[in-house]
Amino acid sequence: MKAALTRLCYLQPMVYHRSVVPRLVEDSRRCACDLIGLEEGLRSTFSFVPVTSAIFQVLQAFDWKPGDVVVTTDVIYHSVKDALLYLQEEKGVVWKISETKFGSTCESRGSAFNSLVSSLVTSSSPVKLAILDAVSSKPTLTFPVPSVVSHCRNLGVPTLVDAAHAPGTRGGERHFDGGATFWVCTFHKWLGVPRGGAGGMEKRGWNEEWKGVRREGEKVYGDVLGLGGGGWRVDEELPVSCLELPEKLKGKGGWEEVKKRLVKILWEEFSIEVPVFLHGGKCGLRVTVSDSVLVSDYARLALAVRVVMERGEFQ
Repeated sequence: MKAALTRLCYLQPMVYHRSVVPRLVEDSRRCACDLIGLEEGLRSTFSFVPVTSAIFQVLQAFDWKPGDVVVTTDVIYHSVKDALLYLQEEKGVVWKISETKFGSTCESRGSAFNSLVSSLVTSSSPVKLAILDAVSSKPTLTFPVPSVVSHCRNLGVPTLVDAAHAPGTRGGERHFDGGATFWVCTFHKWLGVPRGGAGGMEKRGWNEEWKGVRREGEKVYGDVLGLGGGGWRVDEELPVSCLELPEKLKGKGGWEEVKKRLVKILWEEFSIEVPVFLHGGKCGLRVTVSDSVLVSDYARLALAVRVVMERGEFQ
């Protein structure tokens, strides 16, 4: 079908764009809205844009004044951080950060965020926007979106929910919260659609196979590196592993140097591409447990880390 549509696009572009594309987009919109649980009355507001572009559009829509306050957590996506740094420098925006303590629960992270918003609302500077992940990119922490959105709404604070990693993570769960002022997402993270894509997919049935791969893979990783358990305790329902790096890997430059250089080393020398992140004074690797990830991939990753550690790369 893809080949036929591509051929039609080149041979009869007017027919393709006038007759075929609108139907494809509408079908994709319906599938996307069904997946995230978007109410009928709000479906006309849903549009397909990359999540980073959507976030930038939201931030640009505000009339920022010096002293306006934005509240986020400390695990927001790097492109959001870049945008807020720009607003700080150019607009005089005040950026307040809610700390996500290592080992905290979803509920406690939400309570900490709500407490910070409440304390700031009483100050002279208005809280212009609260930004929250549904599931953070790194280190894959979940947040109680409905309770935070409700709390902020009661205080008159607009909310932006970055749900890039949410749709498709848990079968049967409703991800959209209609109380959010702005809600953005992407579908390629877990659903196997093209990068940046959002349409033409059906929600696939979830089984227990990826959970077994994750459990076995984390054990193998921990055994190879002598870590015991493999590292972070993330939500058991999420198809992702956050793997702690051995303390012996950290050299004189600390974890910051490891974070900067390890990605390049793993890719150039071992053909392994994984994000490296810092959280709670620790350094870790993030592995998405997709259909193509095997337990042997965890072993290969662990062996690569051990080689880098044993040759004293960061000493």
